[in-house]
Amino acid sequence: MERRRIKDRLSSVKKELASLANKKAKEMQKNKGRTKVALIGYTNAGKTALLNALADLELESHDRLFETLSTSGQEVVLSSGQRVTFLDTIGFISRLPHELIDSFKSTLEEIKTATILVHIRDISHPGAKEQRNVVLSVLNDVMGLDIEKSRLRYVEVLNKVDLLNPSLMEETVKREREGKDYPVIDISATLGRNVTRLKNVLTTMITEFTGSKAIIFPIKYEEAEEKLKWLREHAEMSQEGIEHDEATGQLRVKAVIDQDTLNLYSARFKRKRN
Repeated sequence: MERRRIKDRLSSVKKELASLANKKAKEMQKNKGRTKVALIGYTNAGKTALLNALADLELESHDRLFETLSTSGQEVVLSSGQRVTFLDTIGFISRLPHELIDSFKSTLEEIKTATILVHIRDISHPGAKEQRNVVLSVLNDVMGLDIEKSRLRYVEVLNKVDLLNPSLMEETVKREREGKDYPVIDISATLGRNVTRLKNVLTTMITEFTGSKAIIFPIKYEEAEEKLKWLREHAEMSQEGIEHDEATGQLRVKAVIDQDTLNLYSARFKRKRN
């Protein structure tokens, strides 16, 4: 009876994955160029709980095989002003059924385009090490992603540290960090422990990887319409990032912009002044 139930579930999953392939291809084209952070991990490691903590959401997660099939995205504005899309991906499992491998490729394809990979691990699980190896193996075998070559954009998150024996927590975290030249952060997604620290690490990594940074632009009111239109089209900004500076009588506009785009802005409006 149990075998039949699993077989039916796998058949249902395969059909759902196939229907998602075309939709995902269109979404990837639409989102091309956006800064994306992919949340990856073994099934039930706490990806959705972390997404809730990062994006201040209340998404429900369930202890069910292949609960998350599509790669869903939630936009978050970091303290730096950077607008980032966090991707909640499908949970990885050991011994992935052969007939599902090709179908899974379409749902995981967006991971390749992510700026940062955040590997969430259930560090309280007895098989935490084996689960980590499964995820890295799937990334390598199915997606062709080698973490050793991608470590500049890879973060490992040790989730559920609150479930560890308090006397073993420090030793466990220290052991997990040994010999790794990428960030390893211990958190509790449900309790909010170290979530702000993770955001700060991601902000720094994204800034270094993309070359973008938050800049305050002083803009005269008579120039506001044209300059704001240009910044909205070429940089990241929001209505909340526009303030009136009483001391100068100008607008102060906060925008996230890379150096090349900043050079274009300077050249364009310098010519206008001349």
